[in-house]
Amino acid sequence: MQVLHQIPARQTRRHERTLDCPCHPSQTVTKRPGEQPAVTITHHPIPKDSR
Repeated sequence: MQVLHQIPARQTRRHERTLDCPCHPSQTVTKRPGEQPAVTITHHPIPKDSR
């Protein structure tokens, strides 16, 4: 299985590469015949004042 993270530009250090990230990322799974499933975890911008 392939896992891809899409993180907003310039915020890579603020995001955790898990589903428990504070931005509450969304997850989609795609599967093509004959290929392994690919999971895409899409992270959302974190406001500057939240920590």
